[in-house]
Amino acid sequence: MSLDALIRRALTDEIVTNFETERVRRDGELIQVSISTAAIHDADSAVYEVVAVVSDITERKRMEADLLEKEKLRLALNKEVELRNMRNRFMSMISHEFRNPLSVIVSSGDMLERYYARLSEESRSEHFANIRTYAGQLTDLLDDILALLRAESIGPEFKPAPVDLAQLCENAVGEARLKAQNQWQIHFANLVGQTIIKADEKLLRHALSNLLSNAMKYSPPQSVVSVKLWQDNRWFHIQVADQGIGIPPENLKRLFEPFYRAENVGDVPGTGLGLAITKQAVELHDGQLEVESAVGLGSVFTIYLPASLAT
Repeated sequence: MSLDALIRRALTDEIVTNFETERVRRDGELIQVSISTAAIHDADSAVYEVVAVVSDITERKRMEADLLEKEKLRLALNKEVELRNMRNRFMSMISHEFRNPLSVIVSSGDMLERYYARLSEESRSEHFANIRTYAGQLTDLLDDILALLRAESIGPEFKPAPVDLAQLCENAVGEARLKAQNQWQIHFANLVGQTIIKADEKLLRHALSNLLSNAMKYSPPQSVVSVKLWQDNRWFHIQVADQGIGIPPENLKRLFEPFYRAENVGDVPGTGLGLAITKQAVELHDGQLEVESAVGLGSVFTIYLPASLAT
């Protein structure tokens, strides 16, 4: 916009302040300028004079550009540090979570191969059970890693179709009870009855299974894990509550980051992937995942799914 145009606008009582543009000085140098105009009125409110102030802001703009470039560099460095930390956590997790199950599988397999005839039927069954259990852990771990890598490279696989939400919860609870082997009490309260929604059954079941697995893993034996399904005007709620170790407040903000684990998990095995994948699965349904927790008092995870998913 030219200075003449600014003055014409000021004459019509349109006050323009801090309009920035480029101008060429007499020596040919291109500079940045800020132009402000103001109309001065007489006693009858008529404009009799227009004041225009032109300021050279070239140096200020150069400083702003330098600050912006430094901020971009800082963010890039922070991102690089975070990626490096994530890689280190990943390598540490791989080393620990793969090595331990593999060691048990190799050990049990070796015992069966060397001493099968000498072992009692009970000992054989125990070694076979170890192999099945830890092979299952490795399969679950690989599934989590592949799901995360697939989502980052080509986007998460999302195939919504009609599914009975209550039955999905019932099935997930049933599987958890089998895994619990009477070590934990798992209660399920269905307050909605049969409800058909359009959702990806595989993703939601995986999400709920992760929450149930964590609830048992971080809770003492014989404690209660409660699952509750209900609905209000906006959401379907799926809540998983435990009586476990709880989560320190300073860890809650990063709880859903891949490979991140709370400080108080101790030697409890885990990858830090389950909650990240659960959150992603819920958000693909335009839902939310929230957690309330206190150290020593347990945790409550709630999945919110839009009521509009109902068919």
